[in-house]
Amino acid sequence: SMEYVVDSIVAHRFSSEFPLDITKAKFRVHWKGYEDSEDTWEDWNTVKDLKALDEYGRENPDVRL
Repeated sequence: SMEYVVDSIVAHRFSSEFPLDITKAKFRVHWKGYEDSEDTWEDWNTVKDLKALDEYGRENPDVRL
């Protein structure tokens, strides 16, 4: 079976709810070995423990992870 490995997180978006709650955000995941067109939007629970999220937070300090 194919194993899906997160390569990086490339974007995030919030729902329209305020105040903005990072745990309700969606994160665009780039999968190792796949095209950018196959990126998917995943929820916080899917990405919260990933090293990729730590890296995304360092590159985007305004996200307030």
